[in-house]
Amino acid sequence: MRKILVIGSTGFLGSSVVNFFKNKKIEVLGISRSTGYDFVNYDTCSKLIKKFCPTIIINCAGMGGRVHVLKKIPATIFENNLLVTLNLYRSAVFLKSKVKIINCLCNCGYPKNIKIQREDLWDQGSVHESVYTIGTVHRLKSIIGKAWLEQFGIQTINIIFGGLFGPGDYQDESRLHALDGIIFRMLKAKEKEENIFKIFGSGNPVREWIFIEDALKAIIIATKIKENIISPINITNNLSLSIKQIALVVKKIIRYRGKFYFDKSYSDGEKIKKMSNQSKRYLKFFGNIKYSNFKNSILKTVKYYEK
Repeated sequence: MRKILVIGSTGFLGSSVVNFFKNKKIEVLGISRSTGYDFVNYDTCSKLIKKFCPTIIINCAGMGGRVHVLKKIPATIFENNLLVTLNLYRSAVFLKSKVKIINCLCNCGYPKNIKIQREDLWDQGSVHESVYTIGTVHRLKSIIGKAWLEQFGIQTINIIFGGLFGPGDYQDESRLHALDGIIFRMLKAKEKEENIFKIFGSGNPVREWIFIEDALKAIIIATKIKENIISPINITNNLSLSIKQIALVVKKIIRYRGKFYFDKSYSDGEKIKKMSNQSKRYLKFFGNIKYSNFKNSILKTVKYYEK
């Protein structure tokens, strides 16, 4: 019998994971700080894990936001993100080797200034200064997984996602993922008949994008994998577009007539975050994923925010 614990269950990715398994009538418990379970506190974490005894833990937790948000509270972001994963593994020791932990990592953990984010380059150089807190923590998650596997036999699977988008994301502009933020704000600009739409930064940075439903497909597959995946695998459909290109796609779909203003007082962050082609390891474990059509995915997201 599978008992699944989802950490960060009220977040964009975590809530999608919880809803999927509930619909499949699989025993799943979703927890987050807003539900009263703050895994920054070790006692809270260990008591819950001892009580629920999950066989699978899906770690979707992550305190973050846009680049300018990360700059405001870097110490808090680093500490909270690190403690959640550290306490999770420390508590999982009580379950011995009967638990699998799936870490959902962000590609901001890759080294700065590399043209293609190849899996073998994951920890070969420092992360970009704009995301040094959260990027470093995502790297540490894979190191923690390796250490607890070697000493305690806890199975770990590490998978990396690019920029998530789709229905179910936040409606708080400061917490929205980049693509959803553009959709949300442009719909509001259209509704108010505003002639100017502000884009944060130059619009030139290129990012890897993945639809929330496709990320969920990878997580579902990961729950069935019996091997350890310590060195992370890129979950990619090779969909890389600049912020400006994304804005143009959204503008066309929603028929917004205003002009763009690129506010360069906002930092761009890394110039390019483009994942490598699907690796042999990816094809071995995740090669059966059928990715959603990009324009249809944008349309689904637009309809969600229109409601």
